[in-house]
Amino acid sequence: MSRNDSDWEKKLSDRPRDNKGFSDDLRRRIEDQVERREKRRRRWLWPVFGLCGVAGGCAFYFFGGIPFLTDRGISAGLAAGVSPAAIQATPEASAAHAAILGEVNVKSGLLIGLRQDAGTETSASSVTSSPSSYRTLMLAQVDGQLQVAAQGKGVLVPYGQKFWKIESKDVTTDSDELHYLVAYPADKKAEARTVIDDPDESIVLREKLLFAGNQYVSVQENEIWKDGSLPSEESKVWVRKLTQLNETVVPPSISAANAGHVTILDIFGEGAQQILTKMAYSKRNSDGRSSRSPAESTLMEEAVMQPYGAGDNWAIVRKPGKWTAQVAESFFEPETRLIGFKLKAYPVRLPEQVTSHDKLSDALWVRDAQLQEQRRDLLVSPLEDLAVVITDKKLVLYTPDSSIERSRLVLEVPIAPGEALVSAQWATGSYVSDWVTKARKYLQSGQE
Repeated sequence: MSRNDSDWEKKLSDRPRDNKGFSDDLRRRIEDQVERREKRRRRWLWPVFGLCGVAGGCAFYFFGGIPFLTDRGISAGLAAGVSPAAIQATPEASAAHAAILGEVNVKSGLLIGLRQDAGTETSASSVTSSPSSYRTLMLAQVDGQLQVAAQGKGVLVPYGQKFWKIESKDVTTDSDELHYLVAYPADKKAEARTVIDDPDESIVLREKLLFAGNQYVSVQENEIWKDGSLPSEESKVWVRKLTQLNETVVPPSISAANAGHVTILDIFGEGAQQILTKMAYSKRNSDGRSSRSPAESTLMEEAVMQPYGAGDNWAIVRKPGKWTAQVAESFFEPETRLIGFKLKAYPVRLPEQVTSHDKLSDALWVRDAQLQEQRRDLLVSPLEDLAVVITDKKLVLYTPDSSIERSRLVLEVPIAPGEALVSAQWATGSYVSDWVTKARKYLQSGQE
């Protein structure tokens, strides 16, 4: 016992003074000593707790802790119930790689459609090139794990209370080679478009899907004539309602060339014509006096006077972070006998009725997720509980961590080189499980 302790005991044994009892100084010294003893006791307990923690960790390891993490984590990314045929349908024949080390709580699901082009060459010298291919993935939380819940060929989109499917059809006749798109209710068989085979001409037709929403589709069309007539090749873009895709014949006839098209004016209203006129006026001023020959001027006279027409030829194109309206500006190349187009941005954002949810977020965790990858594109759920970063090689899924300022990597899904986004439809709440069920049925069952 210290000298101070002896002094305290002596003072404590003395009778209290008549007027005050404990002095203030004595009380403070007693309280200080009690506090020091309590601190010494806590310092002694901490090593004991630490040893208990180490022992518990070892027990967790030796009695199956690591397999638990593996089963719940790395292997959890493989979709429950994904058939081998569906996995083999991916371009690199590989399933999703998960990075989950615990359960997540995501109430959003994403139905994402991808297009892969066999080649970019579309000139008359490469008429035998293969058409584009398509696939759809359903990304959702199933049994506590975010995963590829379903995947398969074609582009699956919600339409009203049902789902429709978009596919590419290949038809070869005696004189034509046709690669065209069809859309049909997913619970029925594909509806073929009417094919007209004119033996006096030989045509190669390719249609490529640029965008598929829950009401509209945007398509790029390329026709090549191999009989030597002018022009030998023509490319254009157009937008139709999903249900109108099958209404036109293939190859498109001159009388029905614009049948069923949705124009810029249909989407943006009458004020769109004024915007198109201003764009045409700016173009003529920037081009200066035309240098075309009389023959070229005759061929392209209408396009020169009003390059954007009434907004019939336009497209919905993906730019980083958003879908955009782009109007087609026609041009003619006499050397290659090509009528083509250049896309110019229409300076008004597409309405919600066309693109559904197509908004990003300023949340700190979303910004953090973008910094983790060399992103090509980004999708954020309406509930802001899931972000999908698209790179050249994979889809990377993030959720917010507990601090809401940092992101948490939960899933990586490989994609093939050159795969492009053509559709992104979000489901939330109770709709997610319904979409998962339908996606597995229509993408993996092989139903046509």
